[in-house]
Order: sequence, then structure tokens, then C-alpha cells
Amino acid sequence: MVSVIKEQYPRAAVLNQRPIHVSNRSNVLTYLNVFDRLQQYYAKATKQDLSLFSFNSKGACPICKGKGLIKLDLAYLGESSSLCDACYGLRYAPEVLQLKANGLNIAEVMELSAGAFLKKFPIFAKEMRILQIVDLGYLKLQQSLDTFSGGELQRLKLAQFLFNKESDILILDEPTNGLHEHNVRKLIDRLTKLISKFGLTIIMIEHNLRVMGQADWLVDIGPYAGNKSGKVLFSGQPLDLLKHGETSTAKALKQYYQNSDAEKG
Repeated sequence: MVSVIKEQYPRAAVLNQRPIHVSNRSNVLTYLNVFDRLQQYYAKATKQDLSLFSFNSKGACPICKGKGLIKLDLAYLGESSSLCDACYGLRYAPEVLQLKANGLNIAEVMELSAGAFLKKFPIFAKEMRILQIVDLGYLKLQQSLDTFSGGELQRLKLAQFLFNKESDILILDEPTNGLHEHNVRKLIDRLTKLISKFGLTIIMIEHNLRVMGQADWLVDIGPYAGNKSGKVLFSGQPLDLLKHGETSTAKALKQYYQNSDAEKG
């Protein structure tokens, strides 16, 4: 289905459930390609070598090599990790931690949330505000992506799309997969705000009945799944499908809203 839509709208961006390739060296700023600019900012402010502000280069703690952790192989007990005794998880060499801009060294900056970082470094306002819009403003910037939940990684993908915004059309492939009903409601609220704020057209391939009922326009494809699918059975507003539709989707939607009304009553 996604490929068919992409044929019609080749510039559309696609967000699916595929996992992001992550490691313990990747974080919010590296994923959004902002970390390089932060390093440049510090190099200019302190008049020091750019590579000093990378925990993957000259600035790395010499003991843990910029990982913040020391891995130990305890023979029959397997592999174990402990906080680096030299940098205490900050990843940087002592001499780098003496270098400050706006009153903070670069490791202290990476401990900030998006909101706190925005106050200290307003030149990064666009990126930080987008993180707040997708409800990731609470995360510390240094948090490794391999510690993110699946939902946080998906919202980070969305933040990257909004930051680059090479298209006004966004295709979401089963975004409610695995979500609790409460989180489905939050997703609908978030997407509604994005449509209003960024002028997006959002196309969703979805089976969640609550999401279907909130759509501006619904295309019901069937009559069944797999090889027995592929025909457009209905195209229009969800209310018209509820009133006049006789498809399996129409029956399921009617039952869903009847049950919802009964719970309210």
C-alpha cells in the first residue's frame, strides 16, 4: 500500500515501524545532525581544536574511550558494565571539562533537557522546539538511543522529518501498532496539532477504529485481507460510512461507537 501511494506522491515522506539503527554512542543531537554544530560552537567560543569536543575523537576520556562505561568480562559470570571511574560517565577527558561556553562545559550541556538547552543556546531553537512538539522535551540530550522506548524512537523519527521537512505529505504505516488505547488518543492529538502547525497532509495506513473515526477522509479497501483485498469499497467521510456503509469496516465502526456511547451512558 505504501509503495502505491509513493507512486502517486514520490516526494512524500514515509514513517514506519522499522527500528532506528542505534548504539550507545548515538543520542538525540547526533541523530538530528545537531551535535556537529554544537561542537563547532564550543570550538569557536573557547578557541580550541574542534576534535576536542567529540567523545569519539581527541576529547574522549582516555580510560573508557568516550563510552562512559567500562565493560568487564567476568569469566563464567558473563559481561558486565560499570561507570567509568575517570570521567564518571561524562565521556570526556578532564582537560575538555575545563572548557566552558555560556557557563557550562559540553558534558554539562548534554545533561540538559531540550527546554533547558533552548534557554542556554537559543541558536538551536528550531530543533529544540520540534523535540518539545513531539513530546521528547523531557529527555536528556546525552541519553543513548539504545535506551529509548519504541515510541520514543518513533517520535524521534517524526522530529527528524519535521526538522528537514522536505515534503508536506507524510505517510504513516500502522502508527498505532502496539499502542494502548490511551496512547492512541495521544497520537491523534499530536497529529492533529502537527497538521495545524505545519500544514501537513497525513496519509495513514491503519486498522484502528478510533483513528478511522477521526479521519477527514476514509478509504475502505477490501473486501478482505491479502489476495482478497485491493478493491476500493468506500471513499468519503467516516460519518457517511457509518450511516450508509455495509462493509466489514462500516459494521466494526458502528459497533465500536455504539459500545463507546454505552460506556458514556
